[in-house]
Amino acid sequence: MVILLRAHIRAIVAAAVLSSLPTAWAQTVYRCAHLYSDRPCPGAVAIDASDTRTRQQKAQSDGATQDMARAADRMEQERRVTERDQERSATARQAFPAASIARSAGGTAAGKTVPARSLPRANELPFTAVARVPPPAKHTRAKPSAEAPKGD
Repeated sequence: MVILLRAHIRAIVAAAVLSSLPTAWAQTVYRCAHLYSDRPCPGAVAIDASDTRTRQQKAQSDGATQDMARAADRMEQERRVTERDQERSATARQAFPAASIARSAGGTAAGKTVPARSLPRANELPFTAVARVPPPAKHTRAKPSAEAPKGD
């Protein structure tokens, strides 16, 4: 699927590049299965890649492309700022974990000390208790009595 997507992207880029060339530079473009090339391959189909747009349409398309590129740059800058802020926030939270836990437990604020082992370690997962369920009781069959009447 990814290879097919890459091939489509290459085809679109090739068509865009070839269509932007002046007509004096026009070359024959060949479609080989799902790829486009300037060289024919077995079973290739020649494609007309000339740009049929007017100058106004081309200018409008180029303007839209530039607008999208500016928007993408702006979004990338915003993403980087957000990531940097999140990284700083995470670093600030990791700098004083023992002090915040001790204060929230009332240890240092009340003049008490908190044993080092009672503070959670950074790489330690919280404890979860699991109750073991006993297996179901085995059913025993009643043995037939020796005096039971046998079939007629």
